[in-house]
Amino acid sequence: MRLFPAYWLDANVLIQASKGPYRMERVPQFWTFIDEHLEQGNLRAPKMVYDELTDGNDHLAQWCKQRRKYLSVNASKNRLGLDKERSEFPLYATRSM
Repeated sequence: MRLFPAYWLDANVLIQASKGPYRMERVPQFWTFIDEHLEQGNLRAPKMVYDELTDGNDHLAQWCKQRRKYLSVNASKNRLGLDKERSEFPLYATRSM
């Protein structure tokens, strides 16, 4: 088990996949891949994303509700894997542009 997820999902990743070329009934392998990486701790989503994805009653909302423990994570700085050293880099990069 990982201390921090390798990747945090945004709602748009799953929304676009489910409405586009990776629809659940068309490419179930994609959703199996996502499931496996959720279970392994490689993927997570903050609660705000979960709330957006489950605001409705479509197939994606139902899929997400079944995976709440992976897709509804409190996203504190520690949980996101941000420490002082890593969190300063994006600020530096933003200021220098």
